Amino acid sequence: MAQVIDSLWSPTIRPTILSPFAILDLQARALTQQTNGILVGDVKVAHDEDKKTTYLHLDLIVPALNYRQRALTAEHAADMIYPVRIDAAYFRRGLFRPIAALPAIFEGRKLETDAASDEEFRHLVEKVLKSDEVTSLALSLIARANDVLQAREREAQKQALPPPNGPPGNSPDHETT
Repeated sequence: MAQVIDSLWSPTIRPTILSPFAILDLQARALTQQTNGILVGDVKVAHDEDKKTTYLHLDLIVPALNYRQRALTAEHAADMIYPVRIDAAYFRRGLFRPIAALPAIFEGRKLETDAASDEEFRHLVEKVLKSDEVTSLALSLIARANDVLQAREREAQKQALPPPNGPPGNSPDHETT
């Protein structure tokens, strides 16, 4: 008879865990798709060999403006991707936010910007991406890009129009013999 094993392991341990890079990359592609390419999400990876730390930067790129703006940065140990810590404007709201975190740091408690699992990381990323700071940023960049794209379209239409007097030879000043 088969023995049933009663697992004492955390139920968060499962074979479908995603890395912070994979989660951010999915969101970068989702932004590009959601905005029809007006905004392009991009994840850059940087390594600090001295600190043995990996940094993941999620940027919003506006091709029409040749512009890039950072939405968030995630950092984790080079050899262990969880826990991961997020830095974003959302977490820096209010003047005394960093001071409020000091008791947690000194007591060894987890900060609100730390994620011990992919589920926690996805939740923090969702908070940041749906925040007023990131939403306002995205809307502003889209509006600016649309202004530029519309101006380019108007200029292209002007270039495609014939001169005000019609094609050459049809001008009232032109005499035919």
